[in-house]
Amino acid sequence: MDPVQRLFLDSIREYSTNSQAAGGLVDAGSQYQKVLEEEIAKLQRLYGGGDLTSFPNFKFTGKLTIGYLVFSTDGKFLTIPVKIC
Repeated sequence: MDPVQRLFLDSIREYSTNSQAAGGLVDAGSQYQKVLEEEIAKLQRLYGGGDLTSFPNFKFTGKLTIGYLVFSTDGKFLTIPVKIC
């Protein structure tokens, strides 16, 4: 590994360590936290609340159509839906 790559990886590792110790972004400051909280509150008002800091869980019921197969026979098209059960 060349010295530039080593320096880059070392700086990433240092930032990761500092980020874990700070519990978030390094050197973000109180102004950043204030703006972040305001934006989260705005989104919660717009979209009806909920936890905006985690990825949502999706539950699909029934069959889901994901596409169509289209065949041409003698100038006539046959469309077949492709589904996941």
